[in-house]
Amino acid sequence: MTQGRTGAIRIGSPRRFGAPCLGLARAQVTRMIRWEALIVGAFGATLGTVLGIFLGWALGHTLQETVTGYTLVLPWGRLATGIAAAMTIALLASLWPARKASRVAITTATSAT
Repeated sequence: MTQGRTGAIRIGSPRRFGAPCLGLARAQVTRMIRWEALIVGAFGATLGTVLGIFLGWALGHTLQETVTGYTLVLPWGRLATGIAAAMTIALLASLWPARKASRVAITTATSAT
């Protein structure tokens, strides 16, 4: 959801986004934005997963003395599925901003305020 909002805000102002896209075809602009969304989604999902594992470990280590039989179990399949789902959602959230950015005219993108 955040990725979609960020993309929409970035594409909302054609002058701000148009400069890096000068000289690119529509398909190249769309591809660039989708790759950006995938990279941001992968980074965010991986960072969130690693942080969640660390916080789970830290909390478990703190409670280990009071809770008998506690062991940390990491469901690697579910973690990988969560990262893949986050990347898919980021890609889907980038479709509308990518389409909108690919239709911005060069004259609109380069015009002064």
